[in-house]
Amino acid sequence: MASTKPLSLIPLDLTNIDSQNIKMNNNNTKRLSRLTAILTQLQTKRLLTATNLADKFNVSVRTIYRDIRALEQAGVPIITEEGKAIL
Repeated sequence: MASTKPLSLIPLDLTNIDSQNIKMNNNNTKRLSRLTAILTQLQTKRLLTATNLADKFNVSVRTIYRDIRALEQAGVPIITEEGKAIL
């Protein structure tokens, strides 16, 4: 029978965490939440415009285009037309 060693906790050094890292993590969390919400919107409404999504999430249309591209790169099948997005 193999002997098992008890797990030990590694102390965290929080002195290197700065407000920029925290802000980046908050931005990543916001983006993930927005991507999930956009996906849900596309699944329920089927036809949306980038302008409507930008207004709903209080971001620029360009940000919505980046989010749609990220969803496509993740394998979500999205058909886009000028002014429309269809899931």
